[in-house]
Amino acid sequence: MPPPEAPPGDRPSTRSADWRWLLPNPRPRAIGNFGASRYLEAGIAALGGRSDAAAPAGCDLAVASNPSLAVLRAMWEALAPGGVCFTEWTRPHPISADWQPRRLRAAGFSLRGWYWPWPPPRRAAPRAWLPLDAPGAQHYALRARRSRAAPVVRLAWRTARALGLLAPVYAVAQKPPVAQPAGLERYARHGSGIERCSTLLLTSGPRLSNPVVALLFAEPSAVPNVVVKLPRVQATMPALRAEAAALRRLPADLDGVPRLVDWDERDDGLAALSQTPVLGDPLWRRVDRQTYRALALQMTDWLVRLAGRPARRPRAAWWSRLVEPVLDDAAAIFGRLVEPGAIARTRACLERVVDLPLVFEQRDCWSGNVLLDRAGRLGVLDWESAEPCGLPLVDLLYFLADLGFVLEDAYRRGSVPAAYRASLDARTLTGAVRQECVERYARALGLSPLEQRALRLLVWLPHAVWDAHQLGLSATPAALGRIRFLSLWQTELDAIEQPG
Repeated sequence: MPPPEAPPGDRPSTRSADWRWLLPNPRPRAIGNFGASRYLEAGIAALGGRSDAAAPAGCDLAVASNPSLAVLRAMWEALAPGGVCFTEWTRPHPISADWQPRRLRAAGFSLRGWYWPWPPPRRAAPRAWLPLDAPGAQHYALRARRSRAAPVVRLAWRTARALGLLAPVYAVAQKPPVAQPAGLERYARHGSGIERCSTLLLTSGPRLSNPVVALLFAEPSAVPNVVVKLPRVQATMPALRAEAAALRRLPADLDGVPRLVDWDERDDGLAALSQTPVLGDPLWRRVDRQTYRALALQMTDWLVRLAGRPARRPRAAWWSRLVEPVLDDAAAIFGRLVEPGAIARTRACLERVVDLPLVFEQRDCWSGNVLLDRAGRLGVLDWESAEPCGLPLVDLLYFLADLGFVLEDAYRRGSVPAAYRASLDARTLTGAVRQECVERYARALGLSPLEQRALRLLVWLPHAVWDAHQLGLSATPAALGRIRFLSLWQTELDAIEQPG
């Protein structure tokens, strides 16, 4: 799971600068403040600029809130050729939906983009930046909302857009000469015939280490052409590098996975991972008692295809890399928090395994990363934790547990431990489906009952260790003991050791 808080050295104001990814250059060197709001000032500070009224001559970026035409002309004079003007407009202008772009053009700027953030920054950090001059991206974003009220919401938004009632809005404009393509647009040019692209920027995620995601559209298409992941903080870089490496190694004949378009890492610390989109609804939206078994079996078959026909490898090929570090860390971190001898018994069970077929392990296989498209085909996102030569079965067990939690509404009810215990009983619905799926997967890969029991102990323990590392050295025993994965591992160990 992701870390619970920002890594050391990441400033909380970093999220206030997410709009920088809308700029042609997301790392401006000299920034002029021409009357920025408190929100924009926090972003300027996060970019390393000054939050006072300094306006250096020849600056790369000029920022202002509700600027008059005179202020816009002053920004023009302060900017170097090709410099960018980023403006915030907090007041709606009824019956004049395009008033802000017209003012920017009157000052001599070329409009590069015009965005509406949701939620507005005054309420919380925006989760999305929707382009106001891009019908394709708008259609995609508005259709993504699924509820009974969704048609009313879409009509209300389009009406507000047409009447100029949306506020605040933000504009990206540039002083000529304007480079083409610039910014994120260049990642959409891998396809031919793209004359105009738009950017839907997604900045959600509870942690600073979550990447910013840009969906690029070849307008007026309502289907994203490219997905670009961007590191909000340096702590995100290793995960993006790992995902780029994983995408290069995914089986070429496997459907439902993103394909690497480009990994662009620059000397100044910026990077962009561009990949083909995988579309559909998150699987948790489709799960009920009628669909549960069919979806579980469909995912089982997909994971069998991902595994392919792997040869068995001796313990020397995987123990020191995939098992021993987890057991050693677990003993060091949790040794005093769990039943005496529990980790030793886990080790003893695993040591009975002589060899295993190694597979491409996704390592984050939950129902939010698994999509189902309109044709009923599965797709799997987020491969930054993947291990191309990993352990079999654990992805399936992780997925089945999560799918059962969704079915039983266990996350909301706080009943995850009870739901998991029920899934280990073949007389329950979740238990019967788990048994059926595991038997199907085990037959395909030739896993013995002994190997299945051992692998069950490695579903949760690596995640518990990872969570503990994210909590840090200062974590109290009470905080470590509350790690959900630890209790799930203990439940699994008790079930395996029960007679019969």
